[in-house]
Amino acid sequence: MNLKLTYKDLRALKIWDNFKKNDIETDFNNYLKILDCLISCQQAIVDSKIEIPRWKVYIDTFTTKTILHCNTIASLIKGTKITSKRFNKDLVVIDLPSINVLFRAQLECFLMFDFIYCQPKKEEEKEFRYCNWMYYSLKNRLKIPSNTVLIKNQQKNDSIEIEALKEKIQSSPIFNSISKGQQKDIIKNGHPRLFMAWATLMDRSKLNKKIFKGMYMFLSEYAHTGAHGLLNFQSQSIGYSKNHETGYLMLLFSKIILCLYIDRLIKLFKSAEIVYNSFTDIITDIEFYVQFTQRGFNSK
Repeated sequence: MNLKLTYKDLRALKIWDNFKKNDIETDFNNYLKILDCLISCQQAIVDSKIEIPRWKVYIDTFTTKTILHCNTIASLIKGTKITSKRFNKDLVVIDLPSINVLFRAQLECFLMFDFIYCQPKKEEEKEFRYCNWMYYSLKNRLKIPSNTVLIKNQQKNDSIEIEALKEKIQSSPIFNSISKGQQKDIIKNGHPRLFMAWATLMDRSKLNKKIFKGMYMFLSEYAHTGAHGLLNFQSQSIGYSKNHETGYLMLLFSKIILCLYIDRLIKLFKSAEIVYNSFTDIITDIEFYVQFTQRGFNSK
């Protein structure tokens, strides 16, 4: 039987081959190309100079945050030097604790970006989600001790913004459609995810929960210095190797979320989509990773 494989088929086989080899060096170069694609898409949106409402401005901030997280993960995955007079030579390690914390931040950044700007079909719901997210954040910032004139002035401005956001939230039909108890809770405390847990956001983003739900719990242990995280770290080798299994997996997971972010962003802005389509050498890779992680792709 003579099978004719397409370029996509061959590329998928190559990706799978790299996965089996835990080949950091090859995947690192691919990661940087995909990261460059996101940077280029972001710049295309800026260059297009389209007018957007104020609540959409933070799309650019979410994107910048993602880029910076990914860029630092890439730097750490190539090895970090530790120098001391006690050593005969520099130690080169893969800083797994820092990579894990950064990846958790990257994952949460994607989930909130997707929750606010991508999941809702109507613009009114997107704005409502944004208002709740910002309302919660500004109310929390009021809790910072106002020991300086700078903080006092900031909190004064925040208080004005909070009142404006509260009016928008309360006037929304979506607010009026939820229970009175939830309405009261939102106004009193704020709810950036509208009563949804991170696991629910993963489900709404169509992430494969078999992979990411357990991983998120693990990453939280690392970030909060839980014993579980330290036990895992104690048992891991951190010396740099281009076939370091855990290092490769973290680079892979970061790449998957990076691809998902690009996939969502180009659906919001035509200028980003045009630039994305010019990256012909990596489009197949991005589409592969997006399919790989979506719920139901291989979950039977």
